[in-house]
Amino acid sequence: MHLQRWISGLVLAPILILFTLYAPLWFFTLLILSLVFVGLREFYGLVLPGLPPREQTAGILLSLLPPLAYSSPEPLCFHAALALLLIFLFIRALGAPDSFAARVDRTAKQLLGFLYVGVFLAHFILLRRFPSGPHWVLFTLVAVFSGDTAAFYVGRAFGRKKLAPAISPGKTLEGGLGAAAGSAAGALLFQGLFFPGIPIFHALLLGLGV
Repeated sequence: MHLQRWISGLVLAPILILFTLYAPLWFFTLLILSLVFVGLREFYGLVLPGLPPREQTAGILLSLLPPLAYSSPEPLCFHAALALLLIFLFIRALGAPDSFAARVDRTAKQLLGFLYVGVFLAHFILLRRFPSGPHWVLFTLVAVFSGDTAAFYVGRAFGRKKLAPAISPGKTLEGGLGAAAGSAAGALLFQGLFFPGIPIFHALLLGLGV
């Protein structure tokens, strides 16, 4: 598992770096759309396994709107995408034959998937459009990957206290602290190599935030 993890990283990292730095925005948007599609299918399988395929398809298609909206030069497109999704969810909830509690539960989970997967991933497109946007995307990915790697190894070596056993039994408090330290270290390393104009304290705060 360790070897596979490092081989995957060594193979994918250069591809991801080149793609982030040099791919046109429309191609980068296609990548985010693909990630939203895959991520939301997994989310539905975990959280709403009984959701009819027709509703899954509609939810996935609507969740592709935020990335498309952020790739548009018109800022109001995002508000239109959000309004369309809410209208769909509310009309579907009003017309459903099951109990009110069941409708609220299903609608809340669908909205969570839209926000957690569609909207959050769409922010990579918004970030990509900023000045030095490709470097900020890489900064975020480095902080995430370094934190994830540190959490894995620190948790395996020193993990004792469970962090959230009802959600993820394998996560530990020690691993969480390792993640924070790893993200901060990754952010500082990236700042030193590519963003020397950013104060070290700012990079440290951003890494801890990640």
